[in-house]
Amino acid sequence: MKKVLENSSAAAFGLVSFQHLNTFEVRSRARIPQNAMTVAAMVFPYYNKNILDGNVSGYCAVADYHIVVMEQLKSICTDLKAAYPDCSFEPFVDASPIDEVDLAVKAGLGVKGDNSLL
Repeated sequence: MKKVLENSSAAAFGLVSFQHLNTFEVRSRARIPQNAMTVAAMVFPYYNKNILDGNVSGYCAVADYHIVVMEQLKSICTDLKAAYPDCSFEPFVDASPIDEVDLAVKAGLGVKGDNSLL
């Protein structure tokens, strides 16, 4: 799995055993593959050198990251499925039943700040 992720568009990633994660009881929980074993947390660059001038936040000047990252994750899941045809892979961007900050901390991608953000 690491080899596929190392060759992906993610700037960084970490793997965490599913059993060590905090989850929420939400509808999207049904999308988690049965017998889930490992969760990959990934970091993607979110920078655009062509950000608009003026009083506009940078994130408003680029495509919605939910769409951009989901496209990248779907491609990664396709690559993982090709490498591991007997396994299931499900991408999530924000609407995850997994506590994403907890996941990222356990994956070694950052620390939880006083504001509960990574």
